[in-house]
Amino acid sequence: MCRACRRPKTSCAPPRPWGPAAVVSSLAFGLVHGEPWYLFGLVTLGLLLAAVYELTGSLWAAVIVHAVHNAVALTLLVIQGGLAAQEPPASLLDWGGAAVSFAAVAVIIALLRRRAAARRR
Repeated sequence: MCRACRRPKTSCAPPRPWGPAAVVSSLAFGLVHGEPWYLFGLVTLGLLLAAVYELTGSLWAAVIVHAVHNAVALTLLVIQGGLAAQEPPASLLDWGGAAVSFAAVAVIIALLRRRAAARRR
């Protein structure tokens, strides 16, 4: 939603460089989730989703990456026993899950970048 509101893309326009629009849409992405204690991670995820959108020109690619991220987060939540009244300190599983999630997104971005470069040739 934040990507689509940021700016429309035309089929013949090359992706523009990142700038304030990517930062603003990523901040909006983080704020829309309504979880201020996760704002840094959500804004970072928003920037990664902006990269996916910029590299593919497809909102659906960003939606799919977002869904994969949510699936990883939900799986970790279930493994740890669900929501607690008070958030416990981050465990090794939390850090490992975050690392796997961000590594997966980084691999996806690298593959999309390679695909976008091949299309430009």
